[in-house]
Amino acid sequence: MTQGTREEDQTENARLMVLYEALTARVGDRDALLWQSPALGMTAQAFLLVIALGHDSSPAARCLAALLGIVVTFMSVQLMLKHRMYMTSDQLMMISLERRMGMPSSAIDFQHQIAYLKRDVTLPRLIKRARPKKYLTRLRSVDVWMWGLGLFGVINLALLIFSTFDAFGFPCSWTVHTVSGETRCVLSL
Repeated sequence: MTQGTREEDQTENARLMVLYEALTARVGDRDALLWQSPALGMTAQAFLLVIALGHDSSPAARCLAALLGIVVTFMSVQLMLKHRMYMTSDQLMMISLERRMGMPSSAIDFQHQIAYLKRDVTLPRLIKRARPKKYLTRLRSVDVWMWGLGLFGVINLALLIFSTFDAFGFPCSWTVHTVSGETRCVLSL
C-alpha cells in the first residue's frame, strides 16, 4: 500500500466520520421532534376538550372545539409519521455508513447489534442482567401513540355529532331519569 493510498483512505474515513456524526445528531433531533409532536397535540386536545365538555360552553363553541380537536388529531398523527419517515431514512443512511466504515456494531440496527453480541463470550452474563420485553414494553411506542391520538379523534367526532344535534335543537331520544325526578338526555353535555 502506498503512502498516497493510505492518506486517501484516512481522508475518506475522516469524511465518512463527519457525515456519520452529522447523521447521528440529526437522528437524535428527529427522535426528539417525533415525540414532541404528540405531546403538543395532547396539550391542545386537553384545552379543546375543556371547552367541548364544559357546561358553560355554547353548543356552537362545543362544535367548534370538537372540530378543532379532530383537526389537531389529524395534524399530530401526520406530523409524527412524517418525522418517523425522515428519521427512518436517516437511520438507513447511518447503517450504510457504519458498514462502509467497518463498524463492528450498529448504533441503531438491532439485528446487527444482536449478531455482534452473540459473538461476545460474556453474553450469557449480560443477558441475565438485561430485562426482557414484557407486557407493555413489547408494544411499539409509535403504535401506542397513534391509537391514543386516534381515540382522541373518535371522541372529538362523537362530541361534534352530539354538539351539532344540541346546536340545532334536535330532540334527544336517549333519556334517563335523574335522582331529582327530572328527565335528562344521556348525550347532553
